[in-house]
Amino acid sequence: MRIATLLIFTTLLMSTTIHADTTNPTIIVAIPEYHISHTVPDPAGETEIVKILIEHGYSVVDKKITAQIKENDKFRAILQGNKKLAVEIGLQFNADVLIVGEAFSESRGQISGFQSCRARLELKAISTKNGKIILSDSDYGSGADTTEFIAGKKAIQSAARKLGRKIVSAFSLYENKISTSKYTISITGIKFEDLTDFEKGIDTISKVKSNSLLFFEQDKASYNMIYEGPVRELARKILQLNKSLGISLSHFAGNQVVFTVNK
Repeated sequence: MRIATLLIFTTLLMSTTIHADTTNPTIIVAIPEYHISHTVPDPAGETEIVKILIEHGYSVVDKKITAQIKENDKFRAILQGNKKLAVEIGLQFNADVLIVGEAFSESRGQISGFQSCRARLELKAISTKNGKIILSDSDYGSGADTTEFIAGKKAIQSAARKLGRKIVSAFSLYENKISTSKYTISITGIKFEDLTDFEKGIDTISKVKSNSLLFFEQDKASYNMIYEGPVRELARKILQLNKSLGISLSHFAGNQVVFTVNK
């Protein structure tokens, strides 16, 4: 299963005078931040979530692509619960999951000579296949610095770090609930005489229901495989079972996985 997420946040940093009542998989992250009426450069929440997603193997699309979405009326409608629009935008960007949310930060005054801020970040992860909510959660963060502006960014970053881990866990559970899928497994640089050892390794993977060779040409082979689980799990198991062949993972996308023999 290819998890591609479209992640959009609008983030507000507020002072105490204002009271504010969330393969390779593809991810779009857009989290604007504002200090009163001024846009915050390099938003901390966006940066932190992008970092966590990349660390867990997700590809992140340039945020310039989603700049137009933040100015679109549909964004506010999605935040208010319009699942139909969430599906439309997700499909527009070829995303399987759309994540939308908001973050708010406000000053808590000085603590030990430092400006202190508290932040709340809330989000929803919505499947663009059926509009089902995969994750709906929120969290808090705190930050302190010599300026209120930086303290607010740190507070938002702290909240984003917590929710970033929750997003990854939710995606993992979602992938594991996916029904049996058909995958295309390709391998380059392999000798014909090594195909038997490769296939024997595949046969020992418990959730592989069938595996058939599509073709072998020169040093390239391709298989059709039915597996009960996500593509990343399958790729990891194949690597573990075929270490003797010197196999490395080249890339995966959608239901296709490509390996290379490095010998």
